[in-house]
Amino acid sequence: MASWRELGGPARGIGTAIGRAVAAAGDRDREVYEAEAAELVALPPEYAGLVLGALVRMLLEEQHPDGLDSDDIQAVLARCYRGAAGWLPVDRLDAATLVAALASALGIHEPGVTYREVMGPPAGTRAGDDWPGDDRAGGHVYGGGATETVPVRVPTAAEYAWHAPLLIADLLTAGGRRLDRYLDVAFTEIARAETMELP
Repeated sequence: MASWRELGGPARGIGTAIGRAVAAAGDRDREVYEAEAAELVALPPEYAGLVLGALVRMLLEEQHPDGLDSDDIQAVLARCYRGAAGWLPVDRLDAATLVAALASALGIHEPGVTYREVMGPPAGTRAGDDWPGDDRAGGHVYGGGATETVPVRVPTAAEYAWHAPLLIADLLTAGGRRLDRYLDVAFTEIARAETMELP
């Protein structure tokens, strides 16, 4: 398998931008992340989105080989949100966009779905714990009350590209992995899918 670094055209630029944004998220460097995420957001969204989605999916599948249930998804989202909220202002974090990035990577996101189940407190959450939809965390409230409805808004491609590296960095750290080999596989899979002929 060829290294993504040997690719030309937009692929190499996308790989570089993703690598820099993920590295900045891993370093918890707000200023650098803001700059690198802005570079990523400026790239062609369709192709960048494919690569970001492939990376999230591979990491999730590797860390959950028996599949993910709603508790697993909540745990990943809560860990990512808590980690990012430690170095990014909470008004820059949108929990619903994190949900959409994760769900889209798994092929289960449908525009207009309610996020109440995955935005509620994860199983085992204790009083005082932060979670993505917790209004005490200074963020947005999504399904925080028994009678609340969850606002339905499909994240933009720019919001998705800004949030996805946060998930990728969190999953890499949780698995003790490095990004390069996942980028190699992601670009290989995308190239293979693009060359397949439809029946």
